[in-house]
Amino acid sequence: MRYVRVGPGFELDRSSYVTIDDYRATFEMTELLIQRGHKHIGFIKGDAHQGVSDVRFNGYCDAIKNINSPSMKILSPKVISVFHPA
Repeated sequence: MRYVRVGPGFELDRSSYVTIDDYRATFEMTELLIQRGHKHIGFIKGDAHQGVSDVRFNGYCDAIKNINSPSMKILSPKVISVFHPA
């Protein structure tokens, strides 16, 4: 049976898959919020078992650092754990 996985995160050689650039998407989204005048941009971080959580958080942090403004601060992420190992 042929199939395609969506954002598998592991065993990439097992099948075809589609995914997005999570770092770039979060970086660009944060930049857009900054360009629209938002000053207090929070981040909800997923469970540590989800590797993409760190990738997305890095995109958020780098976008805020990139603006190089003393009024923009990286806020501590709120962590939500929804990981339930099988």
